[in-house]
Amino acid sequence: TLVFRPLSRLDGTLDLAYNENAGAIRRIATPPLLEGEIDPTRRTRSYVLAPQQARSVSATLRATWSFTPHLTLQAYGQLFTAGIVYGRQWSATVPAGRPTVRLDQLQPLPTSAYVDANERHVALNLNLILRWEWRTGSTFYLVYAHQSSNDLTTGVPGGLDYRGELGALGGAGLSHGDTLLLKVDLLSAL
Repeated sequence: TLVFRPLSRLDGTLDLAYNENAGAIRRIATPPLLEGEIDPTRRTRSYVLAPQQARSVSATLRATWSFTPHLTLQAYGQLFTAGIVYGRQWSATVPAGRPTVRLDQLQPLPTSAYVDANERHVALNLNLILRWEWRTGSTFYLVYAHQSSNDLTTGVPGGLDYRGELGALGGAGLSHGDTLLLKVDLLSAL
């Protein structure tokens, strides 16, 4: 976290976060329920498992500009990316019940049978808030909020890729949202 105050009227923070996990074996595919089936543990079934590598990066900027003690502009922006990829895939066939799957039970899957489970996520959030308190307890707010996000869950190539994650901000499936809000609080003299 970086705290800054280059001018007496401007202050803010920049938060950077990085998280990475690698090697944990995760279940990426489960057997579908049969027609009328509620509990698949009553039969023999197969699961697909693979080692997971996951990474997320987040940058958050918050700043406040004070034009006067009664008029301020607050800004917030966050860029978030995440990627999840899976390595070599295995299958595990288990009998009825809830037995523990052991590593020596895992059978390698042929690459032609691999499950498409890699994912990429990206989100950009921006907020601007103009706040004017023209008299004690009476405040005018003008708020603008923008959100863009994209979740890629099919056809994602292997390997973590910052460029691929950020590129999803301009890719197919991107969703946008813009909001404008006006709020006025009035305090009447008692």
